[in-house]
Amino acid sequence: FMVQGGPGLGKTYILLEMFKKQGWIEGKDYLMIKAGVSAFGVYGIICKWADKAEQAIQDAKSKGNKAFKPKIPVLVFDDVPMFSAGKEHRLTEIIKAMTDSTSGEEGRLVSWRTNKTKDDPAEAKAAGTYPSEVRYKGGVIIITNEDAKKIDKPMQDRSGGPLFLTVTQDEMIERMKLLAPSMGPKTMDPKLKQTVLNWLCSSEFEGEELSMRTLHKALLIANANPKRWKSMCVIL
Repeated sequence: FMVQGGPGLGKTYILLEMFKKQGWIEGKDYLMIKAGVSAFGVYGIICKWADKAEQAIQDAKSKGNKAFKPKIPVLVFDDVPMFSAGKEHRLTEIIKAMTDSTSGEEGRLVSWRTNKTKDDPAEAKAAGTYPSEVRYKGGVIIITNEDAKKIDKPMQDRSGGPLFLTVTQDEMIERMKLLAPSMGPKTMDPKLKQTVLNWLCSSEFEGEELSMRTLHKALLIANANPKRWKSMCVIL
């Protein structure tokens, strides 16, 4: 699944809130992969999480209840540059492989055949490295700020059609009002939080970007500096 949209729309925040409501735990049920990762680093993560996904499926089968759905672990690529010119092409190819919808029950085949891996899985384990191929059955979510025109067409097809998000300023204000109560430090004064929100949504705020990211930063600043927050938030 792919979600594309400009920065500060709250894409990651909403996803994490969904995981929280489901009781999912980071590092166990899902893993956030941020910008600044290599293709081989991602391949190593896939190898480890392929085992997690397979274990979840086997645990579900052992219960003998056909209606029981396993909790399939999910890898989330959060604003990892993979479409811009000059970025490592191999990373895009790996993610294409792990999102291939034609592989069926066997899982999606992801390969890395270099001297860094070994064809025999047992030899790879003994050598402390990775096998040259792995079958991945887990979930994949891609969150990206990159221009929709730059997104690889085969990648779009594999995601079942990406969700392109665009919002007007009025829509952003409504989203901020809706999510503000659950944002910011838990100990923050609700009245101060409302004051910050009202200021951001008014003509008094002259910052470059009105977004969920701006709201998050402003709440942190206001909570830390209740008396001087406004002068500090001017630079947002």
